[in-house]
Amino acid sequence: MPVTWPNRSTESVLHVAPVDRRLSGVVTCRVSNEAGSAESSATLRVLFPPRKASVAPPAVLEVLEGASGRAECSVAPGDAGEPAQYTYTWSMGEERHWTGRELLLPSVDRSYGGKQLECVAANSVGRSQAALVRVLVLGKRGRGGATCAVPPQITGSAVSQREVDEGRLLELTCRGEGVPRPDMQWWRNGALLADSLATATDGSNGYLETRSSTLLLTVRRTDKGNYTCRAVSARLRADDSQHVTLRVLHRPVSRTETVRVSVPRGQRANLSCTVEANPAPQLWWSVPVVASSVLSLGHDVYVATALLERTTEQRVSCQAKNSKGETTVHFVLHEPSPPEPVSNVSVQGVSFDSASLRWLPGYDGGEAQRFVVRCDHVLVNSSRPSAEVASLPSDTDVACSVFAANPLGLSTGVSVRVRTLPRPGVSERDLSVIRSATFQADSHTVSVELAHSDVPVCIRVERHRNASWEAVGLCRGESRFSVHVASVAGELRVSACLREAPSVCGPTVGVREERTSLALSAEVSACVCASCLAGGHRRVCVCGRASGAAGGGRRLLPSASSQQASAVGGARQPCVRARP
Repeated sequence: MPVTWPNRSTESVLHVAPVDRRLSGVVTCRVSNEAGSAESSATLRVLFPPRKASVAPPAVLEVLEGASGRAECSVAPGDAGEPAQYTYTWSMGEERHWTGRELLLPSVDRSYGGKQLECVAANSVGRSQAALVRVLVLGKRGRGGATCAVPPQITGSAVSQREVDEGRLLELTCRGEGVPRPDMQWWRNGALLADSLATATDGSNGYLETRSSTLLLTVRRTDKGNYTCRAVSARLRADDSQHVTLRVLHRPVSRTETVRVSVPRGQRANLSCTVEANPAPQLWWSVPVVASSVLSLGHDVYVATALLERTTEQRVSCQAKNSKGETTVHFVLHEPSPPEPVSNVSVQGVSFDSASLRWLPGYDGGEAQRFVVRCDHVLVNSSRPSAEVASLPSDTDVACSVFAANPLGLSTGVSVRVRTLPRPGVSERDLSVIRSATFQADSHTVSVELAHSDVPVCIRVERHRNASWEAVGLCRGESRFSVHVASVAGELRVSACLREAPSVCGPTVGVREERTSLALSAEVSACVCASCLAGGHRRVCVCGRASGAAGGGRRLLPSASSQQASAVGGARQPCVRARP
């Protein structure tokens, strides 16, 4: 520690305040003049208490009931004091005290369970911060001295059913105990609820570890159902559960306030009014009816049906009422008509030659409706409120219109503009990667060998039938793979296509026929192929494996993925490829 004194006196005093433990070390006083210098050194020893103590085992001392428990207190080097000679004091509450670095608790009983042990290290200067460890009594000794853990158990009175008004706060509390402490879970109708919906409180009854979990919900109508509280011990692979059924009290509710019903003139109308309510509602109609009935479907759902004469009356009301409120469902009667226009037409995706559209259907006019999409010269029919439109010009703004149609006519169209992407810049040479293609008649398999290419390609397999070429399959390409062909009649050809744009293909290559006996192959690999664009349906390509003695009959063992592919793409036999 260099210190300079500017005065010329024969003595000097060094004052250091406050004294810090970091000042410990050698202090040197140096005196010098024109004739020379002299120095003297002294050791400065700063005394301070230890910072904190540590206990092993940390946090929890697990002790078998009736056995002895051991714990050791120490001071880590980073927390050491000066002087480094310590005395250790243990305490448990205000009644029990022990001294010594190692603590021995003989014949531990249940009274120790959950208690906190405190250890303090002290030197001649002062005391350290206390180290804490909690005692956990694991259980009794069984026969042969085996340790008996305690499986989780849910305690407290069980409530099998609760009824709560909609909008009120629901509080469900569940308490579990065991050794070790169980985890608490809440389930609703078989689905695990998020931990954020519940609060947990840990404790101990002196012997068993406990955890209470409280589920808090502002009740909505959709919260009704069966709730399960589970106390789970992953260590013991055991659990216990308790169930409660929640019924939400609310006024009658209908999914729609207005229902349009198509009724030909002169015919009777069959009306159905469905509401959800708890308690059960009263239902009645606003006009005289020929016949009516009320049916409970369970889960607080009620249906009122009515048969009435078709008159000049165009509006009929169904009213439902219980102690929590009431609701009215209006029925508008009219003669069948063409459908109403669709709405919210949106573009879901585009490529360089296709677009995917989606919309919301309007009222069907009382008849089954379908949809027609027109994009320039392309027409697509769809029974669903979505469609995929292909064969569009690339890098072009295309005007599309969506119509709804039923046997009585066509709605007005709703337009949307689609901008297709530019065609990929891939030349025919980039797609000329097929080295060879062979067809094995024994297995009805087309095998394709590809040259190396930086362009991701897939293979289109086509066959000549009825004076035209039709696609058999389209599979993702590897250096060599197989495509199963269920039946072949006529000539086959293959071409490499751009994987991201399967309609962009290179030159076609003819497939030569090759007959191969399975008995001659030393190893057989099988591949169930689909993932191909055949008839507009996309499938998946997966592989299985084959086994059997060389020279004998072979039995193909499809993998689980093969079975899944069969479920998706229909029943098909695995293809076989002999390895040289």
